[in-house]
Amino acid sequence: MLGINIIMSQNKLYLGIDTSAYKTSIAIIDDVGKVVCDLRKLLDVKKGSRGLRQQEAVFQHLNNLPDLFEKAREIIDYSNIINVVASTRPRNVEGSYMPVFNVSKVQAQIISSLLDVPIINCSHQDGHIGAALLGCNKLAVKDFLLFHISGGTTELLNVHRVKPFEFKVKVIGGTKDISCGQLIDRIGVKMGLEFPSGIELEKLAMDGVIIPEKLPQNIDKTWINYSGAETYFYKLIDKSYKASNIARSVLYVVAKTLSSSVLNAIKDNSGIKSIIFAGGVASNIYIRDLIKEDLSDKLEVYFPDIKYCSDNAVGNAYLGYMRDLY
Repeated sequence: MLGINIIMSQNKLYLGIDTSAYKTSIAIIDDVGKVVCDLRKLLDVKKGSRGLRQQEAVFQHLNNLPDLFEKAREIIDYSNIINVVASTRPRNVEGSYMPVFNVSKVQAQIISSLLDVPIINCSHQDGHIGAALLGCNKLAVKDFLLFHISGGTTELLNVHRVKPFEFKVKVIGGTKDISCGQLIDRIGVKMGLEFPSGIELEKLAMDGVIIPEKLPQNIDKTWINYSGAETYFYKLIDKSYKASNIARSVLYVVAKTLSSSVLNAIKDNSGIKSIIFAGGVASNIYIRDLIKEDLSDKLEVYFPDIKYCSDNAVGNAYLGYMRDLY
């Protein structure tokens, strides 16, 4: 559980709620844009498992939220909340739905009714965009590329900021099969690491070297396929290749394919000058360094502070703050 800038505030406050596939989060920003509360709890995943069923995640969110709100009550006065912003769907496209986000939606409705304040529904992806803008200190940027790279999503987005708190998003690339986060987690679990495996795999990779043979990088323009890489690394694990070398090579493949997708994208989006990376995979230092090396002479490349990469509600609270400000 994470708490940031824990202070008692009597200013106007903006509450964000996010109940994603693997984390329960609430956050509060005050009326000068400062994060005064950032509380998160990772959902429990059985060792050896590659994830949670949605009903299991919903149950854990319902149990986690009362504890998080009780801790928040020690920090702020709920009567100062001006609005509440909840993630109610994964993305802003028709048919985008996951049961876990109903927990955020219902909780926000209850708070909205009790406090008589507006409720703002956003997507989980909008929250990541908001957190990335805040975490990169790029609050005024209007048009940019954003690569959302996480356990469930790998999407390259062309983002136009319609309003300070509203985005028009077009998907221009990403993956056609599994996400880069799923590749990392599946290889990690196959190697006996905990799920999610990103942090452990990154630590393991520090002692490894890239496997000296042609690694699978299946990419068509801006679209990536990782299932071939998954099969390739499974075979190396079965052949008892050195674990640290496999870990390093997996992260290398992820970084290089993401860079290639971006380089291909800017050929058709020449007016774009900057790209922001968001989502849990963007916290990986090795992947960050390789991508910066590949792209920095072509674009302004931004990665948020690591604490704003993984699932959080700070981006939601930020959107609520911007909504009230403008």
